[in-house]
Amino acid sequence: MVEKWIETFYLPPEMEFMISLAAGGSAPVAADGMDWQRFETLVSKNRIKPLVAAGVKKLPQEMIQQHIELSRLLDVKNTYTLFTMQQMQLLAFVMSDLEAHGIRALSLKGPLLAVDLYGNPEMRYSHDLDILVSEADFEKACERLEAGGFQEEIKAVNKTPKRRRIQEKQQGIIHRMYIRDDFCIELHWKISHRWDEPFDALWERRSRKKLLGKQISCLGDLDNLSYLICHAAAHGYMRLRWLLDLHILLSRPGIDWSALYDDMIQKGIQNMLLETLILLYGCSVFSMPPIENQLFTICRENGRVKIRYTEKLQSDYEDAYVMAKTILPVLSMTDEEREKCTLIRKYSSMLPVAGKKRKRFELLVSFFQPAPIDLERFDFPDSLYFLYYIVRPFYRLWRMTPFYHS
Repeated sequence: MVEKWIETFYLPPEMEFMISLAAGGSAPVAADGMDWQRFETLVSKNRIKPLVAAGVKKLPQEMIQQHIELSRLLDVKNTYTLFTMQQMQLLAFVMSDLEAHGIRALSLKGPLLAVDLYGNPEMRYSHDLDILVSEADFEKACERLEAGGFQEEIKAVNKTPKRRRIQEKQQGIIHRMYIRDDFCIELHWKISHRWDEPFDALWERRSRKKLLGKQISCLGDLDNLSYLICHAAAHGYMRLRWLLDLHILLSRPGIDWSALYDDMIQKGIQNMLLETLILLYGCSVFSMPPIENQLFTICRENGRVKIRYTEKLQSDYEDAYVMAKTILPVLSMTDEEREKCTLIRKYSSMLPVAGKKRKRFELLVSFFQPAPIDLERFDFPDSLYFLYYIVRPFYRLWRMTPFYHS
């Protein structure tokens, strides 16, 4: 067994205090000199207001009264009660309608995950509902949503037929967004572009859960964990809520770690599992139990993280460690800071893409392929689409200059 030691990662005090409140443990102590305005900004950015509000209730009253940012959080809960109830009703209706028309559909994340993790859908609210169908049934599912009063959200990337076709193929777009009033549905035809899995296989391993008296199909346990890890990493952990979700799931007793790792190997995302564990054990604010199995062990010891693994995991561990170290500084950034951060692009290039690496020629072609930001800036019709290939390199270089950001 190879043995490695990792120094504990210390997040900024505002971030650690926020996570401690959201994780639901004993009431944390706020560090001296904490930036309370930044704390409030990070809570909003990570979309964990209900979880943090539940933690705030455990704090001493004099502390809550002393900081208005904490007082404001106590008024949060009722904001989401009606919305989450209506969202649950909508999910139950849409899933039943798809099933009634012979369309197999799997609910991703959403209210069912919130109930599983926190016992209450309000504690993990989402602006949209994610539903996965097979590619063969996708257009039919779109028609059912439109029959239910939903309209596709039109943006620069799907404004014309050619843009839609090229963006879905080149930029890894695997869903369409449908909107009705204040509700959004992301309809997916592929589980992830980090691992490629036929819908039939996911359907065979599905689980069934009750929602408002209706039976709803969801991903099986291993597939769900794989999906949540890929989703969080693909977005560069833009919302710390996703890491909190994984903290709960990976802390549960009875996990067969060898089976889980073997499953991840078959999907080609085993290094992403190790990366998630390094982040959770490395960040002192998360309380994680020791893990022991034939492939690897991980625990905290003397203020550091101790990892032991078999030699066949050497390459996976090295990849995971570099990925974790790269994304770590980004976790505590606000949305504005992330926009100017070059680490996101570097981190994204490290993630697996459907179990294979792109060839050099494909990478070169992707440099010239128009990205969403180009389509938003220049509105060429399909007949002049070739102009994007001319404009894109110059516009990309312009975005790298300080003049663009200013």
